[in-house]
Amino acid sequence: MVNEKKENKRLLTITTEDGNQREIFENDLNDITRPLVEEITEDLKAEQSLMQAYELAMKTQHHMESVKKNISNAIAKLQAELPPIKKTAKTESVIKEIN
Repeated sequence: MVNEKKENKRLLTITTEDGNQREIFENDLNDITRPLVEEITEDLKAEQSLMQAYELAMKTQHHMESVKKNISNAIAKLQAELPPIKKTAKTESVIKEIN
């Protein structure tokens, strides 16, 4: 009886290509599918443990992009307000040094 309950234990639920949910039970597994389910289960656990760090990294990335855009916009505004750069005639002094 206890062994029968173990065999009927739901291990995970997947979404099939047609969009339907399929529950995978212990008694569905064989020597080929068992390692695959174990791999999927381990990866799902890893995904869950990384999710908080991943979400923080995404927020940080979006914040960085916003900051860079603000810097770029502020530089463009600054350049528009600054007087033009006065170009001096350095070419004559360079020619004199060469001669």
